[in-house]
Amino acid sequence: MRKLLHYIPVALIASLTVATPLLAAAEPARGPEVAVVFPPGWSGADAMRAAARADVGVVRFGAWDNILITRHDSDADIERLRDAGAWFILPPGALGGCLAGNPLATPQERESQS
Repeated sequence: MRKLLHYIPVALIASLTVATPLLAAAEPARGPEVAVVFPPGWSGADAMRAAARADVGVVRFGAWDNILITRHDSDADIERLRDAGAWFILPPGALGGCLAGNPLATPQERESQS
């Protein structure tokens, strides 16, 4: 038990290291395009079906298949994306643009980058 107490500061620092960029990126998404992050493990087809259920336009895939860059017209679109399963809705340039991915990459190139 005593050794376990020594790891608490390390665990807190690790948690803050991961959480801080996510909190900084969680600014309200402004503008017509947003990066929509769906649960890990979702395929591109799952993400596309969710976007279709939300009735939003898809611009391109993000860095991974569970991220879509979408175009929205109103706050109602954002709510429908959340109802369709979106975990986060962020500006596409969040986290240094790493959510946006390469718009010209083929699926094979995206697969080799991960």
